[in-house]
Amino acid sequence: MKKILTLKDVDTIKSAFKLLKGQFGMIVCVLSEDRKLTGVVSEGDLRRAILKGFPLNTKLKKVQNSNPTYVYESELKAKKIVKSKINLQASMDRPLIFPVVDKNKKLLYVSSIENLIEILQNK
Repeated sequence: MKKILTLKDVDTIKSAFKLLKGQFGMIVCVLSEDRKLTGVVSEGDLRRAILKGFPLNTKLKKVQNSNPTYVYESELKAKKIVKSKINLQASMDRPLIFPVVDKNKKLLYVSSIENLIEILQNK
């Protein structure tokens, strides 16, 4: 399991940059007040937002990836991905950290694509 980096959707681009600290391949999970996953941001997402003219005090809900890859913990435990939102083939060419959520999309932890593949292969 990877370290969980989280912010609220009302936090800013600047706060996300500070939290990421240049860690390659890491993401910030953006959460609602009730800890439900609303999106994710990477340093690349933040840089692209700045290049588009968004100021550093822009709220994350305006620049987050609101359609992120995630896996339901119940499917991970069952080793059968059905409803989770993940595209393994598109993910193979880059490091990927993804959120693991419960049935209500509340964030539980984050994991790597390598860990997911290992779990699914060990039937």
